[in-house]
Amino acid sequence: MQHMQQGRLFYVIGPSGAGENHIYLEPEEFDFKAKHGFFALQWNSHGLRYGIGLEINLWLARGFNVVVNGSREYLFEALERYPNMQVILIRTSPDILRQRLINRQREPLVEIELRLERAKLFNRLLHPNLVILNNDAALSDSGAALVTLLSGKLKAEYE
Repeated sequence: MQHMQQGRLFYVIGPSGAGENHIYLEPEEFDFKAKHGFFALQWNSHGLRYGIGLEINLWLARGFNVVVNGSREYLFEALERYPNMQVILIRTSPDILRQRLINRQREPLVEIELRLERAKLFNRLLHPNLVILNNDAALSDSGAALVTLLSGKLKAEYE
């Protein structure tokens, strides 16, 4: 029987508003899943709870690459569990990020300014498995660049 190569975990991080997607769980469902070990990774951030399903381990074991939207604050704990994961930092310039946060109309301007301050913390992030993808262009262009990066055909800028 042929040995299957382990898939690669891509852990995508960036400041809030740089690009997000999620599935909402009611708090009771999240609690149940956390209590019964349904999450491979889980963390709290800004008063919200996040979890990545345990099924990613099966997909990785079967040779599939997996992309997750992670957290900067949880990065080093995630690296302990998945030391070979590729970290992709989505970087967006402050002016563009401010406009995207305003456009989504989710928080007041004072909270947006706080998010922009926290976004500066991403500039200090260094790790050998880190690549940086600029997200200042149209979101469709940045998405295409991410897909190309995931396919191994594009080298992101290293800083």
